[in-house]
Amino acid sequence: MVKDGEDGRSLGVVRMQTVRRKWDDSEVVKLNIGGEMFCTSVLTLTSGNRSEYWTRFLHGGLGVFVDDAGAIFVDRDGTQFRHILAFLRSAVVAVDESNIAGIKLLLAEAQFYVIPELISILQAMLQDAERSSANLKQAIEEFLADKSLASHAKPNQHSRTTVQQKPQPRQMDFQVDADFPNTQLEAIQKNALDTRTPAVAPPRGPDSEHVFKLDVEF
Repeated sequence: MVKDGEDGRSLGVVRMQTVRRKWDDSEVVKLNIGGEMFCTSVLTLTSGNRSEYWTRFLHGGLGVFVDDAGAIFVDRDGTQFRHILAFLRSAVVAVDESNIAGIKLLLAEAQFYVIPELISILQAMLQDAERSSANLKQAIEEFLADKSLASHAKPNQHSRTTVQQKPQPRQMDFQVDADFPNTQLEAIQKNALDTRTPAVAPPRGPDSEHVFKLDVEF
C-alpha cells in the first residue's frame, strides 16, 4: 500500500519517463513547456525541417521526456514558446521591433530549438533595434550639449556698456529785442571779451529787433 506522499504527487512532484520512438506527422502531441501546456501536431513542429530540434527528437527517435499526463516536457520558457509556435504555424514573428530585451529572449529560444530561419530574422531585427537605440541616444546627447552651450553663451542682461561722448563746442545765437535790459547786455559784453575786443551792441530802434552772435566755447 502506498501512503500519502510516497509517490510524490501530493508534494507537487511530476514523474518523468523517457520515450524513444518515431512520431508520425499526423499525430497530435501535448507539450509541457516550463509548466505551460500547449497542443499541436507533429507536422507543425517538424514541417520543412523548420525546427531541427523537434525533427531530431520526434522523427529521429532520440527520446523525449513525457510526464505522467502524457505531455512531452521541455524545461524552457513557456511564454517565449508561444512566439516559437506562432512562427512554426504561420511564419509570424510576434515581437516588438524596438524591444531589444524581448528580441534577445526570443532569439535565445530560437537558437535552442534550432530554427535557422527565425534566428536570421531576429538577428537582423536586433541589429536594427540596437542601431536605432544608439542613434537616439546620440541625438539626445547632442541636443543636451547644444542646449548647455546656448545657456552659457547667453549675454548677461544686467551688464551694460555706457559710451561717453566728448562734448563739442557750441556756437550760440542770441536774439535780443528792444526791451532787453541794459545791465544784462553789459554783463554779456563784459564776459565775452576773450580777445580783448569789446563787443559792440548794434543800434536799436523802437520797433526793431536786433541779433548779434557770440562765439563762446563751453
